[in-house]
Amino acid sequence: MDESGNISKDDIIRLIIPTVYNVNDLNTKLERVNNLSTYLTFKMSRHSLMRDEISEAEIYPSQSLQIKDLRYDYIQGNIRLSENQRKQLEEERRESSKKFAKMFLNL
Repeated sequence: MDESGNISKDDIIRLIIPTVYNVNDLNTKLERVNNLSTYLTFKMSRHSLMRDEISEAEIYPSQSLQIKDLRYDYIQGNIRLSENQRKQLEEERRESSKKFAKMFLNL
């Protein structure tokens, strides 16, 4: 937002795309849970996930609508990082790399 409280066009687009995706995803899940046959044919338990080497974190979505990490900016349903956020994260990564290199060279 700017000083007047206006949202930029790019930010509106960044917000609309995941909103539409999440509404459609919710509607799909509602149709599925409201179908009785789903409960007769589908069973998922923690044990069955572990047997298939799948963690619960891979099944359930993140509670956050935006993950402030350059590696996870592609996840559908999440709000993409703005250019400013990307630059800030890249700068933080660069600084962290410099500190690591300095620490490593001082060993």
